[in-house]
Amino acid sequence: MINAEDILRRLTAAERKSIDGIDCFDEIDSTNDWLMTLAPPAPGRFQFAIADEQTAGRGLHDRSWASPRGAGLYLSMAYTFAETPRHLQALTLAIGASVAEALLEMGVIDVALKWPNDIMARDGKLGGILTEARSQQGRFSNVVVGLGLNADLPDELREKLESERTLRVSDLQACLDAVPDLDELAAIVIHSLIKGSTRFSDDAADEWRDAWQRYDWLRDKGIYIEQLGGPVVGTAQGIDTDGALLVRTKGQVVRVVAGTVALQGPMEGFA
Repeated sequence: MINAEDILRRLTAAERKSIDGIDCFDEIDSTNDWLMTLAPPAPGRFQFAIADEQTAGRGLHDRSWASPRGAGLYLSMAYTFAETPRHLQALTLAIGASVAEALLEMGVIDVALKWPNDIMARDGKLGGILTEARSQQGRFSNVVVGLGLNADLPDELREKLESERTLRVSDLQACLDAVPDLDELAAIVIHSLIKGSTRFSDDAADEWRDAWQRYDWLRDKGIYIEQLGGPVVGTAQGIDTDGALLVRTKGQVVRVVAGTVALQGPMEGFA
């Protein structure tokens, strides 16, 4: 089972001081749901939850996230901003940039990010991020951010996911000579979540946006976006300052703030 003390030992002294606790579970329905039941941490403070297995893991648009024991890292963070950030909807992208940086340092040389919340490697989905905000005194200053990262997927699960979603999937086993144990992996991810949150709360928009765009998997690719109001078909052109996806279509660049994105072509899928 994941060990909180072992994870804390791998963090810096400053990081340890900012964490109220790390709740570790052998099995839970959802680490995000667990943190949502707790009182929000004080501004600038973090609370984490990690599970060996989730029975009701969730992704974007309430899609199920397969979370069997031994197959991945299932971790969530609660954090409270002193002031609600101007573009809170872009937090997922800032977190994604920090996670991608950490994975690159680990040796995942082809790590990339697919707008808005997917972590990619070897042109397959390696992980996903789910950000949920809740109101405090009329302000959305508290967030719960969940991250699922495929570590070593069984062949039958990989085949099931790819057949259900017509989307390639990947895992760390395929990207690294040796996959870190889950305690070490959790410490790496917690470091990146703290970094992404504080970088975002400092309103360093150019910094996180530039970092995200270095890993932009969709850039200059033909895409199809399913959204309310009708689909958008065009070429991805990066992101705007508030995290909106920029798409060149019919001779103009349009902003997309929400939707499900697929590549045009084989194995396009909706992630």
